[in-house]
Formats: sequence, C-alpha cells, structure tokens
Amino acid sequence: MRKLLIILAVAVTLLVLFCRAFVFAGEGDVSMNVMTERKQSTLVIPWMTYDTGRFLVDVRSNFDWSGAPSIFIGKSFQKNDSMIITPAVGVVWSEEYKATSAELYIENGGKVLSWITMNEMTFGTEKDSPSFAYHWTEALWKVTERLQVGFGEQLYWEWSTSGADAVLDLGPVIGVDLSHGVYVKLWGMKNPTSGSEKLFATIGTSF
Repeated sequence: MRKLLIILAVAVTLLVLFCRAFVFAGEGDVSMNVMTERKQSTLVIPWMTYDTGRFLVDVRSNFDWSGAPSIFIGKSFQKNDSMIITPAVGVVWSEEYKATSAELYIENGGKVLSWITMNEMTFGTEKDSPSFAYHWTEALWKVTERLQVGFGEQLYWEWSTSGADAVLDLGPVIGVDLSHGVYVKLWGMKNPTSGSEKLFATIGTSF
C-alpha cells in the first residue's frame, strides 16, 4: 500500500506539472484514485477533466470498465450562480470492452452545502461488452474553510444482462483542501444488501 501511495503521489505531481506548463486557459482537475474492496483487486483510476469554456474534455481509465480508458466531450451550461449542467458523450474502448456512452453532470456549489451528481448510460457495441447504467451523487457540508464532510451513493446496473441485479453502495465522505488547489478525499462505501465494503481514496488538484 505504501508503494502504491508513492506511485500515486508521483503520478499526480507529473500530471499537475504538465497541465500547468501546457494549459493556458480554462479550468481543469487532475486526480488519481484508488478503490479497494475486501478480498478483491485494487483499482487505480487516473482522471482528468479540462473545460475550455467552449467544451469540456473528460479522460479517465479503469472507471467505466476495468482496464478500459474512456474519453468524453461535453459542454457546460451555467444554470444560475451556483449550478452547472454538463451533458457529454464519449467512448469506452479497450481490447476486452467497447462501448459508446452518454453522461449528464449536475453540480451545485453552495457556500455551505454543495452537491454533484453524475448519470451515465453506456451501450456495449459487441456481444461481450454489456450495456450498463451508472448513477453517483455526493453531498458535502463545509465544516471549516478546508474541511468538508458528507455522504455519497452510487448505483450500477448492467441492464443488458439478463438477471443482473443493481449494485448499490452508500457511505460517508470526508474531503480536505490542502493548498494551491490540492485536495484529498476518502469515501467509505457499503452495499446494504451484500454487506461488501469498499474504500475510494482520491488525491488531486484543481487549476
């Protein structure tokens, strides 16, 4: 685990340096995420979003499907002073899994309470690539200038697979803003039906 955290920190540092050296306008976020589940393999999920103002690019790997990179293109719309709505379309593509996808992000950044939701419909383009629906919501309360606490939930369902049950995870979230846009976040998840437990840990930076 210690070796993994060192690799994670180095990877985030390199991504941040690259972004700040070559990105001159717009806003973005770079993060490295680790998801662990008891008696299961650990997933490392690199993630980067960049919004030019005209369009948004979202690139990630190991999130939509294990071992598969994904790229999405979308457009952000400012609904009011605090709410942003971003529809996006993309592809999830690897040797083992191929799909097209549509997403909708809604973010509400209140001064005390903020929330974000992501809703995805992914359509497998080959027989061995199942289609699925994914939903995630996180709500955070700003305790201090740097500390947020809250709750998260996610739902995953392979709707094209006959007899597949939806998987629900719920749990508390803790986020800490460090400095210069760097943040860490921990999300402890538990499936109320199966009792399985997961931990989602993030280190990233917004610029």
